[in-house]
Amino acid sequence: MQAVPDHFDHPLDAAEFRRPAHRPGVELYRAHIVRHAFAPHTHQAYGLGAIEAGVERFRYRGAEHLAPPDTLVLMNPDELHTGQAETRGGWRYRMVYLDAPLLEQLSGERGWWFAEAVGHDAPRARRVSRLLRQLWFAHEPLAFDGLLLALVDELRPAARVGRPLRD
Repeated sequence: MQAVPDHFDHPLDAAEFRRPAHRPGVELYRAHIVRHAFAPHTHQAYGLGAIEAGVERFRYRGAEHLAPPDTLVLMNPDELHTGQAETRGGWRYRMVYLDAPLLEQLSGERGWWFAEAVGHDAPRARRVSRLLRQLWFAHEPLAFDGLLLALVDELRPAARVGRPLRD
């Protein structure tokens, strides 16, 4: 991912990616960012995740947003955004980047869209965070796919959807 440097200047900044070999179109990400500020960038995929600790400040669709702990981060593909810590200890978060065709296949719906960049639903954010953590450690393809479907189901209430692909 171009927005994440090969190394960070501050020793507490850290980020990791995981791409499951059996499931193209999925990229898992976990990070703790203290000092690094992400320059404006986009992702070709949906960026969906949860803030676990600290507060992130980011610019998205022309507005500043704050994402505190137990909130969802819901970014549509190809939307320019930034990211930096709002709190002294940085922020810790987990994300999944899902390609649009895969999200359509998993959900059976076309045209997912997130109107709000920050979802203020603490119980849902904690469930999403837990599912993302489980996905990180799931190496069996069937288990991974089951968790991925559960994650899509958990995020569905936050999405606006175009039309169903099938009845």
